[in-house]
Amino acid sequence: VGVSDWNQDGFKDIVWRNTRGGGENIVWFMGGDNDPFKLQEYRSFLTIPVEWTLTVADRKTVPGTPDAIGNTLLTAMNLNGVQRAQFSDWIGAQDSLDVYGFDVTEGATRLSVTLNIAGDLASSGLDLWLLDATGKRIDPIAPTGSPTGSPTGSQSLKLQQFISQSLDPGKYYLQVRSQGATVTPYNLKVDSFGIENWLKQNIEDAGLKETLRSSVQDGVIDRSDVIALLRSATDGTVVDETEFTDLKNVVRDFYELSNDTIAKKTAPWFTLLSKLVNGDAANATYNGSALGNLTAGSSSVQMTALIDKWFLGGDRPTTQFVYRSAVGKLFQNSVSYKDINQGDLSNSPFLAALGALAVTSPNDVRSLFLNNGDGTFTVRFLKPDRTADYVTIDRFLPIDPESDLLIYARQYSTVGNGRAFDDPANELWAALLEKAFTQWLASGWVSGPKSGTIDTVLGNRYPDLAIVGYENVLSALSGRSVSTKSVTTLSPSALLNAIETSSPVSFVSKVYSTTLGAEIVSSQTYTLVGYDPLSSTFTLFNPWGLFNQYSDLADPKSNRKPGEISLSIDQIIENFDTVYGTV
Repeated sequence: VGVSDWNQDGFKDIVWRNTRGGGENIVWFMGGDNDPFKLQEYRSFLTIPVEWTLTVADRKTVPGTPDAIGNTLLTAMNLNGVQRAQFSDWIGAQDSLDVYGFDVTEGATRLSVTLNIAGDLASSGLDLWLLDATGKRIDPIAPTGSPTGSPTGSQSLKLQQFISQSLDPGKYYLQVRSQGATVTPYNLKVDSFGIENWLKQNIEDAGLKETLRSSVQDGVIDRSDVIALLRSATDGTVVDETEFTDLKNVVRDFYELSNDTIAKKTAPWFTLLSKLVNGDAANATYNGSALGNLTAGSSSVQMTALIDKWFLGGDRPTTQFVYRSAVGKLFQNSVSYKDINQGDLSNSPFLAALGALAVTSPNDVRSLFLNNGDGTFTVRFLKPDRTADYVTIDRFLPIDPESDLLIYARQYSTVGNGRAFDDPANELWAALLEKAFTQWLASGWVSGPKSGTIDTVLGNRYPDLAIVGYENVLSALSGRSVSTKSVTTLSPSALLNAIETSSPVSFVSKVYSTTLGAEIVSSQTYTLVGYDPLSSTFTLFNPWGLFNQYSDLADPKSNRKPGEISLSIDQIIENFDTVYGTV
């Protein structure tokens, strides 16, 4: 009888009608594999009034169209053994109930239902009930989740219910109810999950099937489960097409397998698994040599390297120095900018951004790290769209084999005396974050300076960290936006407000000239760390650190450059060009 985008997924669906009434009326939902001509699934309407006619326009905007969803248990829209489905309809005025029936055929089935409307949820009078086979309401029925911000007429609001307890086999119903006089369009999304049904439909490889069955027994797929799953796909010399397809299905339904469709606490493992299975720019290399994305036919050697890269921290940044396993703790005490000491890398923008975060929100620095308990850490960064991304690092850091000192971000015991890599007093968070960010550059979310009209492509190489912009670093660490201004626009009140509101601020010093302050490093990024009301001066931190004995090669007088300097607003304007931050 016609076509219409029945479930509002962007694909036209085909409606088959029994015009004599009774019997089945079928909707073919098209769009399988994103192909508009491929059947995705079908649903039957057991009862539709004879006078009902298909409207080619969006049904949600035509409240006068007779209702296609049954109002009773007997006339409920039959979803059969639904696993995933989405429907669009309307309710209100003369139609106060829409009822959907579905079957649970497997014990311990989990159900998640989401009801979306446009408009004010409170005044709509909509409610969502889960009923058993007799029509009795099942607890808990209280919807969870609420819209963000103040509702407006055009805001999309969500009433979300997650039935946390398992459902036993049997017949169930979802009832969308309305007490309102106004017709309200809605979208209803239904997800049910039973492991045996899912395995039967999605996993062909026997080894993967058994590993998954074991992994989901506790309801959560953790890091060790993912590693075991990937290793079970390397039971031969290659990852064959069946295993590769099975792994893609695991990625697609990962949160359902993990019973984590709402909290997303397993996001690090999902993200790393997705990078490995679905591909990532960083897969191009491994320890400086060519690697490539996983495909059907990839060797077990390639799979082992990808596991090592994403889950075991084995893809260390390229450097001319040797790696050793660093001794010490991630955090010895509270997070402080004073823990930062720049090494043999001109990466003051990175370290200044790190120092700014340590000053304004030290707990955020701690939250960047997940300690995996096996000498590795999974580290979180934020992509430009503010979604989380992850890498895994081990404790190995580049050292100078002659002095045993860390080459890059390092620790000191006293002025001029660096700690060896095997000193248990080392506090490693700055050095490990420096390493993790370098690894993350290979995924391509940060671009280097332009060469003509082309952005410099950054990779998993320590020297690349020296050309990363401050604003890119602070955004990746904290999600904060950074403005760049001339210091001539500064006022003392703006800087004081930044300190009081814990807003990160950093400055870039001028290139060397005879008028540059003797204690200031030229072309160096400094961080604002404090204010002295008695002297009306601001304290700036030099990422060289409090214990360095370096000299600025641009300074012919080789004046020592301290880790902290106190300057008036006029002195800042005199010695610096640029200020980063919302000031």
